[in-house]
Amino acid sequence: MSTKRLSFIAATVFAMLSVVGCQSSTAPAGTAMASPQKAIVISGGNAGNAVVILPSSDPNNPVMLSTAGAEVCSQCKEDAIKYFQTGMIETKCPKCGAIRTPVTINTSIGHQ
Repeated sequence: MSTKRLSFIAATVFAMLSVVGCQSSTAPAGTAMASPQKAIVISGGNAGNAVVILPSSDPNNPVMLSTAGAEVCSQCKEDAIKYFQTGMIETKCPKCGAIRTPVTINTSIGHQ
């Protein structure tokens, strides 16, 4: 994977963390403060781009983060929607050959 793609993926994950925001540490001990955030990173495929897909309030219309002009195939989008519902996804797209990497960011903060 190229340095440009790795930088894009790292920046996207950082942006996801920024969206979640800072959490207060005033919750009772052992209490989770936020649920895990899911995303799918799609790299390669026919277009050779990297795209990050995030769930949205509309389950059939996920948020897609990408560089200008980057596209995602319809199969990858459908499979991402199913992943957000079921937690299961094939790592390689049978239609375009892209590699789909599920990412979960656990934003819960708890104290033992």
